[in-house]
Amino acid sequence: MIYEVKRLDLMAIFKVSFLVYLVLGFLIGIVYGMVIMSMMTMIAPLLETEVFSDFGQMSFASTMLLAFIMSLFLAVVWSILTVIAAGVYNVMAGWVGGIRLELSQYQSNSPQFMPPQAPLAAPPQTPEGGTHA
Repeated sequence: MIYEVKRLDLMAIFKVSFLVYLVLGFLIGIVYGMVIMSMMTMIAPLLETEVFSDFGQMSFASTMLLAFIMSLFLAVVWSILTVIAAGVYNVMAGWVGGIRLELSQYQSNSPQFMPPQAPLAAPPQTPEGGTHA
């Protein structure tokens, strides 16, 4: 069976990509926050002025805040770019045709487990040899 992807639903793509980029942005934000926290801890003793006295004490809360802000930023920007790319695909698919997919039915090499079937009960019989209806 050959199928062709003619059009992509832009709202569905936005919702899915927003959630994916939100999670990825949060993870990247945590990594960036830890890197920045360790850099500030190393740089703070070199900046021996009162203005930067607490510069190296970046807290866990500020790392989480950075991760949250980064996740929102990445989710919004990359979701918009993904929707724009899907819109371009929709226009191009209208002109030259969409992506063709050849699908086949999956057949496993392993035997399928089939539960045993209970035997069908015989209908009750009347004394004359007939059955009740």
